[in-house]
Amino acid sequence: MFRLFGTLYVATTAAVALRPTNIFKGRHHMSQKRQQTLIKSFNVSRQSPPTQWECSACTFLNDVALNSCEMCDATSSRKKAKKEKQTHPFAEELNKKLQGDLFYLTDDAASWVIHKRKFKLPPSSNDFDSAWSSHPSSYHKLKVFGREVSENRYSQHWSSKHGEGYSYSGTRSVALCYKDGEIPGARAVEELTSCCNELTAGAGGGGERYNACLQNWYEQQHTIGLHADDERQMDPEMPIFSLSWGGTRRFLLRPKEKPTGEGVREFFLESGSLLVMGGTCQKTHKHEVPKFRKTKDPPTSRRINWTVRAFL
Repeated sequence: MFRLFGTLYVATTAAVALRPTNIFKGRHHMSQKRQQTLIKSFNVSRQSPPTQWECSACTFLNDVALNSCEMCDATSSRKKAKKEKQTHPFAEELNKKLQGDLFYLTDDAASWVIHKRKFKLPPSSNDFDSAWSSHPSSYHKLKVFGREVSENRYSQHWSSKHGEGYSYSGTRSVALCYKDGEIPGARAVEELTSCCNELTAGAGGGGERYNACLQNWYEQQHTIGLHADDERQMDPEMPIFSLSWGGTRRFLLRPKEKPTGEGVREFFLESGSLLVMGGTCQKTHKHEVPKFRKTKDPPTSRRINWTVRAFL
């Protein structure tokens, strides 16, 4: 008898201890379903996770995934209105003409890029070979931390006027005049700068604001390090146009600081593709053509790139 009584006593004590009597005090008339709902509410309210919202009508705690109250079906008012998507008028207008892919790099849409595939392909393999053969015979010299080093690619600057120079990385490069049709490669540069002026004529540009170009020739092993095209002589209001011919190469855009939009952007620039960097892109991001990865990147070959700029 004593053992049986003791067993009943222990079982009764355990049942009383487990029953959440504080919740049901004065509410014994409630249905079992309602009581179970309140038990659930009581248990999650003790943890107070940030994944719930309180109904303004009945104060019941609901899962954040629900749009209406589980208790009284009242509509949730805890969700904040979504932020209106920001856009950049210049970028939107320009992309209407290009019909490319527009990417905003920051939440305020001030920094942006447009990627247009097959914008201008080489007319023929002979045209590409002719453009390739016009590269300088030696690499341009730079000064890095006081030391003179060679660029890891061939490069040539072009300008609308004879004798104009271009300063960067501690050196000054004398530009060739692309209006001189006798110079190999000049006509291609002139056509491209004229095209950029036409594209921006109704999107914030006008006149011949694009008047300079940097042409690069890349072998498979060539690269260009992380940098921004933010030289003082450039017009910050005008985007930079970059056209590629030849082998596909990986192009990376990295935010200079903690991004307010997405992080690193990766593009594979195929032959004929155009990349436009606009707005505050050169202030918010740096870009590079990294080393070719034999096991990850698509097959590549010789590549020519023209970067058209507007100089003040």
